[in-house]
Amino acid sequence: MTMQLAQLIVGAGVNGINTAVVFQENGIPFEVFERSGVIGGVWNRENTTCGSANAGSNVQSDPIMYSPAGWYLEEGNKNAAIDTSDPFRGIHQSVDMVIMNTCEIQEKCNIPIHFYREVISFERHDDGTVAVVWMDQQSKKQHVDKFAGIHFRTGRLNSVSKVVLPNESDFSGSVVDGCYGQAEKLDYKDKTVVIIGWGAFAVENATMALQKGATKVHMVARNKKPHWFDYATFTARKFYFAELDPNWVPTVWEDIFDINERAAKACGVQDVLYSPDVHTKVDGKRHLFLHRGGLPSMSIDPVALGMHYGLIEFHQGSVSGLTTDSVVLSSGTVLKADVVIKSTGFNINLGPIDGHYMIDTIFVDGHANVTSYHAIDGCEEDVFVGPSIPGTSTLLVSAYPLRDFDRAVVYFLITPQKFQEFKGFPTFTKVKKAEAVQFVSVMHTFNKLFAFGDENIVSNFVESMTKKREEYEKMLDEQSFLKYDKMHWDAWSELFATKTGKPFLAYHSIDCMDKV
Repeated sequence: MTMQLAQLIVGAGVNGINTAVVFQENGIPFEVFERSGVIGGVWNRENTTCGSANAGSNVQSDPIMYSPAGWYLEEGNKNAAIDTSDPFRGIHQSVDMVIMNTCEIQEKCNIPIHFYREVISFERHDDGTVAVVWMDQQSKKQHVDKFAGIHFRTGRLNSVSKVVLPNESDFSGSVVDGCYGQAEKLDYKDKTVVIIGWGAFAVENATMALQKGATKVHMVARNKKPHWFDYATFTARKFYFAELDPNWVPTVWEDIFDINERAAKACGVQDVLYSPDVHTKVDGKRHLFLHRGGLPSMSIDPVALGMHYGLIEFHQGSVSGLTTDSVVLSSGTVLKADVVIKSTGFNINLGPIDGHYMIDTIFVDGHANVTSYHAIDGCEEDVFVGPSIPGTSTLLVSAYPLRDFDRAVVYFLITPQKFQEFKGFPTFTKVKKAEAVQFVSVMHTFNKLFAFGDENIVSNFVESMTKKREEYEKMLDEQSFLKYDKMHWDAWSELFATKTGKPFLAYHSIDCMDKV
């Protein structure tokens, strides 16, 4: 490996900036190419090339998850990571906060970025160096430079799934995608809305429509899938303790299932959120069952409340077609509608790694100096998630294990003989086409890194978990969270109770949430 040359990081979003921090911490020379003119990737609405977030998008994880481990413990870094100025958002970060925090990390760490540079192709030579063809998006001229390696950190949510519904042109109302801010521009007062999808973007569009005056929201999806209440998601943070003591993992999972089950019953939506379709037993213990699709939405509270008040209705099935004023489902059900929002997910834009193979999720064609991280939340096969399945607990709550993967990548760059040993280590080794990388693949790699047992890699994981645990103890202990969560719950419940004239469902009425 020619370490005198720089490693190239492709993408200046949350992932790319975090990768740059890891390289910087370990003295690895690097450059960052970003094809747009702004930082933040999909979260930056000024990013006209791939910014898919809505103005009201909430990152369904608390801010601590989206920063380098220990960031908020260091002197001089921001301690006000929890913004509760909007009770309807709760503790989740707004899009603007994501960009602000990412830019703060980039500025504080002095991460240099080459804007308007798009990687077109690459070729790895026998000496390990990588020739990269890139285009200057302003001059439209192509260039070729040599690097010690190339690392694609361009995210998953960069190519919206363009679905055209049967007879879509017959519909007299508005039909829009549920991203890029399209749905937010519409008038919802006294309107009936049909949302196609049941993932995170569908959840946020449903609540956005109700907040803007919609009288009814129908949500349509082929399969039910588990969604978590905020308190269950917060409880999952205990996995940062549990992974250091595996005997604790079943206890944490039981707490999560209890919270979700009791909250779903309180809202009267257990048939949708806690049905046998999405929960099952493995080895006598409760597990989630994920049908093909995405991972659970981690903030279902406002939708569950909307269902409780009769403002949101879930329909399992597919769309047969649209008429002038209705959406017709495969079951024959006809849903009158003024607005149709298509929140059907994202494709993976593979770019230059299209046609390549991934070994252990991130190593392109089996090389330590050519890596890619495109996906985690996809789930293109049925899978169980729970206490009997190693690795799923940490991945579900960490959202971005890439920081820890990057530390392993750096270790392998510095000690290439260890990478050869890792490649030959049989446990969970997976070779897949780049487009097939998704949650299960990431889980296998996470488990393999632990099973490989290298002291440096394991200690890095433990150090990261320990720092994150300390950050939660400092910034968001359970009592603080419950105060914020009650504020979030009560804001939505009051809005819906006023809209419908039905009795207010108080936060303390849910018996698993009696610590407030």
